[in-house]
Amino acid sequence: MIKTIDLNADIGESYGNYIIGDDENLMDYVTSVSIACGFHAGDPNVMEKTVRLAVNKNLNIGAHPGFPDLMGYGRRFIDATPSEIKNYVTYQLGALNGFLKKYKKNISFVKPHGALYRLVETNEDFAIAFIESVIEFGDEVSIITEENTVLEKLALSYKIKVYKEFFPDLQYDDNGNWIIERKKRESRPEEVYNRAFKAVRYNKYVTVGGKIMETHPDTLCIHGDSKGCVDVARFLKEKFEQDGIKIMSFSKIS
Repeated sequence: MIKTIDLNADIGESYGNYIIGDDENLMDYVTSVSIACGFHAGDPNVMEKTVRLAVNKNLNIGAHPGFPDLMGYGRRFIDATPSEIKNYVTYQLGALNGFLKKYKKNISFVKPHGALYRLVETNEDFAIAFIESVIEFGDEVSIITEENTVLEKLALSYKIKVYKEFFPDLQYDDNGNWIIERKKRESRPEEVYNRAFKAVRYNKYVTVGGKIMETHPDTLCIHGDSKGCVDVARFLKEKFEQDGIKIMSFSKIS
C-alpha cells in the first residue's frame, strides 16, 4: 500500500522590512501552507503577497493565528480569557479571509501558532473558544493539531475535521511535547528526513531522552522561519518519492 502524506509550511511571517524565511521557494516543495495573520507575524502587505503566491502555486491554504505578540514572535504566553482568545482568532481569520476573497478562495484549515498552539491543545476552556471561532467562521473549515490532545478530542466531538500534525524539524521531550525554540536552530535535511520517515512509515519518533513514542500524522510541518527550510523541504519531497511515499495535500486525500 502506498502511503501518502501532506507537507505543510508555516509562512508569511515577515513583517515590514524584516524578512523571515524564503516563502516563495519553500512553496515549491509543500502541499499546504499556514499563513500568519498579523498578530505574531505578518502584515497586510506580507499577507497579500503570500496569499497571491500560494494561490498561483495552487496550494491548500490555511490560517495560522497566534497571540498578539510581534516582539516575542507569538512564542510567549499571554494571560487572556477564553472569550479574548476567541476574539483573537476570529479577528485573524477575518484578516486572512479578506485577502483570499480577492482570489475567490477560502480558508481550508486553521492551525494555531506557538504558545497559542500549546494552550489550546491542552486546556479545555481555551480549546472550546478556539473551536467556536472556527465553527462560526465556516462549516467546511478543518483544524490542524497534534493527536491525542484536548483540542483534537473536542474538535472531533464538534464534528470538525481534524488533521494530525507532526513536527520533524523540532525535538520532542519525554512527555511527547514539542520543544519551543525561542530562536530556531538550522535544520539538517538528513536529520529531519529521518524523523519524518519514521513517523510516516513506522508511526514512531524518538524523544530527546531516547523514548520511543507513537504518532499517526496526516501532515508534517516545515517551519518557514528555520534556516535551511527550503533545502529541508526539497530533500523531504525527493526522498519521500524515492522511498515510495506520495506527497499529497490532505484536502485531496480526504
